[in-house]
Amino acid sequence: MSPALAKMWIAIASMVFMFISVGFIYLSRYKVKMKWLRFLLALVVHSFNFRRHHHHFRRIQRTDTAIGKKVGKMKRIARLLLSCICLALLSGCLYPQERLKQNQIPYKDQVAAVQSAVDEYRKATGGLLPIKTRDMNTPMYLKYPVDFQKLVPRYMQEPPGNAYESGGVFQYMIIDAETNPTVKLLDLRLAERIRDLKLRLSMYTDKHKYPPFQDVVAPGVFTLDYKKLGYKEPPYVVSPFSGNNLPFVIDGNGEIYIDYRSDLYAALKKYPHHYKPGDDIRPILTDHSLFVPAYSLPYTIDTKTNEPIFFTK
Repeated sequence: MSPALAKMWIAIASMVFMFISVGFIYLSRYKVKMKWLRFLLALVVHSFNFRRHHHHFRRIQRTDTAIGKKVGKMKRIARLLLSCICLALLSGCLYPQERLKQNQIPYKDQVAAVQSAVDEYRKATGGLLPIKTRDMNTPMYLKYPVDFQKLVPRYMQEPPGNAYESGGVFQYMIIDAETNPTVKLLDLRLAERIRDLKLRLSMYTDKHKYPPFQDVVAPGVFTLDYKKLGYKEPPYVVSPFSGNNLPFVIDGNGEIYIDYRSDLYAALKKYPHHYKPGDDIRPILTDHSLFVPAYSLPYTIDTKTNEPIFFTK
């Protein structure tokens, strides 16, 4: 009889004796009236249980001794395998962390590679763009995302590592699609912060009907009372242009936008330009950066101060 089969029969026998013991205990407590017989039954049951458990332990001990050497050898093999698995897991954990850092860096050569692939695609298709279909009312800097399925593998081996399609944090976009198609980056982390703010705003308006407007920034543009939305501090996003913290604004329709006025002010001071009041000045950011000012309202130049203001009609 194999050790495993022997253990199985021992377990079955133990279960049978357990039920017998339960029956004796029931008789001794509830059915038998004579004290000396009740005492005798209880003594037999406990004595039997002790011997049964002792015998069960001895049988298992002898069985385990017979296979002890094999078990010891298997344990050594298991330890070795476990060590190998741990090393593999550690190396696997280190790689994604390193890869994660790379997926958050806007490399110029990757943007240039996508630009080259887009140009080749246009030549091969008679001027068509490899873009995903968006609604005509989509804001200009969100309107033309690159469709890598049209570029891979013919025009490039795979999407860049920092692209959303490869697990990165950037969406590759095309701006100036009709005049001079140019590849730029959209930082998707901006969308995550806006999504959180919109969720809180939706919960508030469901209860109070209107957003918690605070100050009027421009006609139809407002700031919010963030304490009413549950924030201890005003939320912000980190600018992909300057690294500074940018606040949010809301329009009369309840849409959330990022306020890029500080970035635009710095760009107007830093770079030569020919913008005048009434012009949309946002291209000054895309002309000198890899990024697009996503989730932005139009801006122009104030006629009195020459500083950026919201372009409202």
